[in-house]
Amino acid sequence: MFVDGAWGRIFDFTRTCDHLVSAQRLTASSIVSNVIQFHSFGTKTDALPAELPKHNTNLAKKLYKVMENRNFINRLSKFFCMDDTIKTFKDIPSENLVTGGHGTCSGCGPAIGLRLALLALGRKTIIINSAGCFTLQPTYPYNPFKVPWIHLAIENAGAAAIGIYHGLKAQGKEKDVTILAYIGDGATYDIGLQSLSHACQMKTNFIYVCYDNQNFANTGVQQCSATPEKAYTTTTPIGEKIRGNPFRRKPITKIIAAHEIPYVATASVSHPLDFINKLRKAQKIKGPKFIDLLSPCQPGWGFETNEGVDIAKAAVESGAWPLYEMENGKFSLNFKPEKLKPIKDYLFMQKRFKHLNQMEVAQIQTAVSREWEMLLQGKFWDAVEY
Repeated sequence: MFVDGAWGRIFDFTRTCDHLVSAQRLTASSIVSNVIQFHSFGTKTDALPAELPKHNTNLAKKLYKVMENRNFINRLSKFFCMDDTIKTFKDIPSENLVTGGHGTCSGCGPAIGLRLALLALGRKTIIINSAGCFTLQPTYPYNPFKVPWIHLAIENAGAAAIGIYHGLKAQGKEKDVTILAYIGDGATYDIGLQSLSHACQMKTNFIYVCYDNQNFANTGVQQCSATPEKAYTTTTPIGEKIRGNPFRRKPITKIIAAHEIPYVATASVSHPLDFINKLRKAQKIKGPKFIDLLSPCQPGWGFETNEGVDIAKAAVESGAWPLYEMENGKFSLNFKPEKLKPIKDYLFMQKRFKHLNQMEVAQIQTAVSREWEMLLQGKFWDAVEY
């Protein structure tokens, strides 16, 4: 009814509803406002605002039913200039969809990331998990998730997203369920890149979060193309000639953005509100969405179990991990401190960089500073990532 061509009739509709509920001083606009707010948290149609008069329940239910189309809700929200950005921790949805007792390491950054992701996306979410560290979370016959979860081979996440989306579409449920691929960096930057690329080319409606701990952590901390230059891994040892990883990190966000998908972003477990808001924004956008989430790895990076969030924060504040987004080709830098902290403060919090000498630190600092200056100018495509 109000999905297409709605704006020519929305005012007549509102005036009619206002007339019906004027005795209770409850306007249709206020009902619409509640609809948008409740819908954004996945609230069921029966969960009506407490102040709604009982004899107007049927009217409100009809409004809810009309507005169950997520695309229409997004357009209506913009029309009424409503900002549903989460600004404080108190505003974060409280339903925790991950239980305790899973098998990841103490201080696991990716475990924090997935808990935040489910807080943002809600119960109507299907998790895709290709082989990696998170193979350890559900251990048969136990599962710590309160939402559907599928495990598959390391290279197949994108293909699974395509299949799940079309299965939901065949049932008419593709608008009600969020598909979340929560995949490690080895399976994203390297082994599963072809599958991710195809899912993007197919314009599959799903969210892909790379929990980026910058190594093949589950198999013994080997180097992958997400590993920063000069970092120690078990396959890039430290010696007189080899000074850690000799290669630059692959620019994965640029590679995915080059697929011309509607949304690409970076995030960090140290900045949960930024991450949650990016997920909520992605959830409202139709098509493939990609977020590269910095997720420190306690055994792979070498730090105490309680230090991961502080290290991720230092990465952001030093410019080693800029927070930005690319929405429909428009670049925005989300975190811009007045002055970046020295890169050495971040590097020497971790054992994987303890071997660096002053000249090597200076080289990294130069690379990070150059990238930061380019991003400040909005030159996303020209910036060379550290």
